[in-house]
Amino acid sequence: MDRAAIEFGEMKAIEKVSSPPSGEVALKAPEGRTNWREGFAEWRLPLIVGLVLAVVTAIPYVYAYAGQPPGHVFVGFFYLWDDATTYLAKMREGWEGLWAWENRYTTESSPPAYLFMFWIVLGHLAAVTHVPLILMFHLARVAGALALMAGSWVFICHFIQDRSARVFALFFVAFGLGLGLVIWALGHPVVFGNPTEGLDLRMPELSAFYSVLALPHFAWSGVFAAFGVALTLKAIERGSMTLGLLAGLAWLGQASIHPQMPVLMGGATALALFLRPARPRGWAAAGFAFAIPAPYVRAATSPCRGGLARGDSQTQPRRPVPAGLASSPGRDSLPAQSGRRPATPLLRRPVPAARRPCGTGHV
Repeated sequence: MDRAAIEFGEMKAIEKVSSPPSGEVALKAPEGRTNWREGFAEWRLPLIVGLVLAVVTAIPYVYAYAGQPPGHVFVGFFYLWDDATTYLAKMREGWEGLWAWENRYTTESSPPAYLFMFWIVLGHLAAVTHVPLILMFHLARVAGALALMAGSWVFICHFIQDRSARVFALFFVAFGLGLGLVIWALGHPVVFGNPTEGLDLRMPELSAFYSVLALPHFAWSGVFAAFGVALTLKAIERGSMTLGLLAGLAWLGQASIHPQMPVLMGGATALALFLRPARPRGWAAAGFAFAIPAPYVRAATSPCRGGLARGDSQTQPRRPVPAGLASSPGRDSLPAQSGRRPATPLLRRPVPAARRPCGTGHV
């Protein structure tokens, strides 16, 4: 009896300790919801920083559009406007339905090439969503701010473990502008008989803030590079083909802007694997990652052969120009914006049959 009483007392004590107080179960979130909240909290900082970066860099554009003086029109660009207008022309080719870039800045016949795919895809998105090209251009710039901070966070977290150091690195990436401001504040001191100049104030690619402010493909190139590096290294460490697939898609995006970059990064990765060998699955994951963009890189860098090199009269199918665009006040400027020769009116040119792009069948 005494032993039974002792066991009963131990059971009551265990029940009392293990049973939560009244209402505690209701307050405790399910495990899945907790993981979702923890994941969101982990990504909240880079997303907020990206949003701030997008808003701050949009202020000059909003001011320029709102403050257009009479008789003047803001073209929509602050940096390299002459280059930026050619990007709109490439977007227009995608808007017309092309999947290969045509050089419209020459009177000589030239075959299409699989270059500038980033801009051509934006043109297709503009056509599908019925968004003006200039608006799609700036939407890509704003989205690039968020994506760049997300990619930077993935890259930073792969190499840095300390939370405070990660936060500092993120803000440094987002708003750091190098030493160009220091040189500017010192009045461009003369060194060896020449005035010094901050290269980071002239090349937007050298800083995230300037990249987002200037041109969208600067920011997106950093996005694809950051995700590509982090995902490739993770795929090698874990021997994961899934991560290798994601890394390959990132390198494919990078190739749509700079086709040579997957080749350079693939060589660097191979050298790293020789210096620090990985498991066979890690080698396979790395090879899979760089095999994904390989066909596009080859198509973008190899010379065209066949009928196109001889200048066939066929061309790729194009979307018809909307009537509203044909009757708009800016109709006469369309040939210059799209890169066509003004000798042949854009809206009166017949749409020829399909052309065979480089190395593929009919589109």
